[in-house]
Amino acid sequence: ARTATVTVEELNFNPEKIQIQVTAEREGTAISVPEAGQWVSDGITHRTTVRFAEDGDYTIQVSGSDRADNQAPQVQTQSFTVDTEAPSLTISGVRDMSANKEPVAPVISYDDVNLDLSKVSFRLTGSGTGENLTEGTAGVSGGQLTYTLPQIRQDDNYRLTARIEDLAGNVSE
Repeated sequence: ARTATVTVEELNFNPEKIQIQVTAEREGTAISVPEAGQWVSDGITHRTTVRFAEDGDYTIQVSGSDRADNQAPQVQTQSFTVDTEAPSLTISGVRDMSANKEPVAPVISYDDVNLDLSKVSFRLTGSGTGENLTEGTAGVSGGQLTYTLPQIRQDDNYRLTARIEDLAGNVSE
């Protein structure tokens, strides 16, 4: 969640003359727009907050005037994303703790609307062969990355670990 604080410093403050416009969407679809709370005044300083609890892409724009209709200086529209969900991470093509007579080709799939490709990693380690450097086939579509490892043919006990971190710092392992 994220909270925006709107502060107005004005002797002739009128909360009805302040407009706070918020847009909200998630993956291109409109979501509920949060509303500003009650104004709190301390002398000429007046504050309200808008809490952005739902994951999504937001903009906030503030404009207004005082009681005499003197316009407040233009404030640049702020755009930001709230992302509290960890990315999806799945491994297929092999079962956990399995013994395989035939070669296997693990597939690692990462999915997140805010995927950070620079923070995607995996490691294949054999108990006898150590860390295996593997080159496979990567495919990216939207927020999904699929990485197909080459067939594992050498007999060993392997451990495959994977990690992803999205642009908001949410991690899945």
